[in-house]
Amino acid sequence: MTLSNTTSASDAASEAATRTPADAASVRDAQRVAERIARDETLADEARERYRTDGLPELEPSALLGLLNPGERLHAVHRMAMLEIGWRGTTGADPNLPHGGTLYVTSQRLVHRGAEDGTWTFSDIDEMAIALERLLLVRMRDGSDLAIEVDQPRLLRVQLAAALAASRNVELDPAV
Repeated sequence: MTLSNTTSASDAASEAATRTPADAASVRDAQRVAERIARDETLADEARERYRTDGLPELEPSALLGLLNPGERLHAVHRMAMLEIGWRGTTGADPNLPHGGTLYVTSQRLVHRGAEDGTWTFSDIDEMAIALERLLLVRMRDGSDLAIEVDQPRLLRVQLAAALAASRNVELDPAV
């Protein structure tokens, strides 16, 4: 039997109980993935609404002291982020990827600290898209790509979009 969007979780669970152990494990794993995605979507929706009403949070930047520019603020931290850089012009792709570390969203840029550090200003970012359960794909204006694997990519996308929008507002009206 094929599950549909209208199949309830309890119906799916009872069907899974009648399957072989391998089938049941597959269904269980798929349900866990769906639950993680739903939780990420909920967190992203809540953050989007909170940022609209209260603005972006300002976190203690102790891990980035000495790295932040004057007036630059830390808004979000994602630990255990895996980052892979795609096409890089004439230099080609980096063969030592992906790089693990911590990802920081500041008021001016995206910072990755780990085995290999990297920074990308918001003006470098062209577009973003979610792929699969844990992947945020970022297209850069120079044609390169970042693939960022994190626990909550939908939340990260909302955080980046809000920080990017806030930075553009500051560019348009420096008094903000």
